[in-house]
Amino acid sequence: ADRVNYANGTMGDTDGNRAINARRLLMFEVVGGSGSPSDLVIPNTVPDGNDTTGTVAAPLSGTEPLALLMGLTQVSVDTSGSNLQHIVKFSAGHHGSLLTPSNTTGISTVSASAETFAEMQSIMGIYFNSDGADIDITDTSVIAP
Repeated sequence: ADRVNYANGTMGDTDGNRAINARRLLMFEVVGGSGSPSDLVIPNTVPDGNDTTGTVAAPLSGTEPLALLMGLTQVSVDTSGSNLQHIVKFSAGHHGSLLTPSNTTGISTVSASAETFAEMQSIMGIYFNSDGADIDITDTSVIAP
C-alpha cells in the first residue's frame, strides 16, 4: 500500500473528500530520551539517531513524515474534541510498549518500560472508551515535550 498517498488523503471517496478527515486518529511514537533510544523497529526518521551506518536519507520514511503527512498534532496534555487527530510522543519505551511492559535492549530501566506501557494502555483505553473524543495523559514522566 502507498502510505504517502493514503496519509495525504488522496485515497478518499469519489467526491474527493480526504479519507483522513473522516477518521479519529491517535498515533504513539517512542522518540527516546533519558537514557532510552527511539523506536528500534520503525525509525522515526531515516536516518535516525540510532543509525551509525551512514544510511541514505529517505525523507518520506519513518513515523515523523507519516504523522506530518496525516496532519497529526502532537499533544502532551489532556485533550478533548469531536474529531481528534493527534500523536503522543514518549520519551521512554520501545516498539511493543503498547502491548508489553517487558524491558528491551537499550531502555534505561525496567520501571521506565513498565511506566510507558501503563500510560499507553491508559491513554488508548480512554481514547477507545470515549469513541476517540478524549486523550487523557496522566504520567507526564514518560511523555516527550
